[in-house]
Amino acid sequence: MDKRCISELALYNNMVVNTINRELLEILQNPRSERKTYRQYLEEIFVQYQQKLEQHRAEIEPYCMIAEPFEAVKNEVQESCKKLLHIYDLYMRGKIGEAVEDMDYSFMTSESIFLEELTQKEPMFRARTLEPNQGSYEVEEMFHVPFEKRGIISNNRYSIAGFPCLYVGKSILACWEEMHKPNIDNLCVSRVAITEFEKRYVIDLSWKEDVDGEIPEDEEAKSERHQQIITWIKRLPLIIACSIRAHDPSAPFKEEYVIPQLLLHASVDNKFVDGIAYTSTRRDEQIASDIELHKNYVFPVQEVAEEGYCSELIAQFVLTRGVSFMEADIKNVFHGRGIPKIDIEGETLCFGEIDAGKTEYECTKFGQMEEYLMRQPLYCIYKEDGEWRKHVVKQ
Repeated sequence: MDKRCISELALYNNMVVNTINRELLEILQNPRSERKTYRQYLEEIFVQYQQKLEQHRAEIEPYCMIAEPFEAVKNEVQESCKKLLHIYDLYMRGKIGEAVEDMDYSFMTSESIFLEELTQKEPMFRARTLEPNQGSYEVEEMFHVPFEKRGIISNNRYSIAGFPCLYVGKSILACWEEMHKPNIDNLCVSRVAITEFEKRYVIDLSWKEDVDGEIPEDEEAKSERHQQIITWIKRLPLIIACSIRAHDPSAPFKEEYVIPQLLLHASVDNKFVDGIAYTSTRRDEQIASDIELHKNYVFPVQEVAEEGYCSELIAQFVLTRGVSFMEADIKNVFHGRGIPKIDIEGETLCFGEIDAGKTEYECTKFGQMEEYLMRQPLYCIYKEDGEWRKHVVKQ
C-alpha cells in the first residue's frame, strides 16, 4: 500500500480515536460496582481499552504504518497497563519507595511521552474562598499555602498531607470544580502566569476533545499528526488510572488516589518535571462541554522553609491580586447576554451585540471574570526586611 492510499484511508477513518476517547470517558463517568475494588475496576477498563484497540485495528493501522507497527503500539499499551497495576500493588504492600521509583523510571524520564511544555500564553487561574468579613486577598495570599500553615493541607488526588503545592486551573471553572463548587459570592480569584524566560514542563494527563480530527494535507505535517495520534493511544493507560472517581469521597483512604499521588511524589525531585496537568473528575459539562476548560495544574514546592513561600516557585510565577466576585459585581464586570436596545417613538434602536463572537462559556460570570483579570497587572512577590512585597512586571 503506497503512502497516498494510507493517507486517504487514515483520513476516511480519522475519528476512531475520538470515538474510543468518548467511550472511555463514558465508562469512567459511571460509578463502579461496590463488589469491585479499584484494582479490579482498573484492570477491567484496561482490558476493555485493549479490546477496543483490537476491534478498531483496521482504522488505526493506517496511522501506524507511517508511525510504527500496530503490534508494537499494542504491546506498549499492554506493558503500560501491567506496569501501573504492579506499581499499585507495590504501594498496597507498603513498598512506597519502590512504587515511586518505578513510577519515575517508567513515565517521567526526559523522553517521556507525557512531557509537555507550558508557555507564557497558557491561561491559568488561582482561586480561594474568602474568610468571613474578608473582602479580598493580597497577591502573596493567592499563592500556595504558606509553610507555617501546612497543617491545613489534607490528602487529595494530587495532594499529599502537609506538603504545599501551587494549584491553578486553565479556567476559573476548573478551579471552582476542584474546590467542590463553593458559593461564588465567597470566591476570590487571580490570574497566574509563567515568568518571562522561564520554561515549565508538566506531565500532561489531561483528556483531549479532538485527538485525530482533520488530517493536514502537507505530508510532513500529516506524518507528525499521525505520530501524535499514536502517542495519545499509548498515553491513555496512565490517564485512565488517574481519572477514576473516588468511590467513597468521605473515606480517609481512597484507592483511586494512589497512582496520582505516586506521580506527585515522583515529580518532587524529578529534574525534568515541574508539575502535573490533569482534567477534573468533577467537571460540570452543563456549564462548559469543552473538556479543555476543565484542565488543572499542580506545581509542588521545590525549596522548603519554616515559613512563607517556595523561593523557586516565586521566581517562576507571577500573578494578579485577588479579585472577589463581589468586587467584580460592584464594578459592573458582569453583564447579561443579548443585544442592548432602546425604544424611541415606537422604533427599536440596537447598539450591537454585547457578546458577538463569544462562546457560551465566555459569556458566563467565570468567562467574564477571566476577561477582566486578563487586563489586570501581574505582580512578582518577594520578601524584604521581613515583609512580603510586590512589584508590577512588564507584560
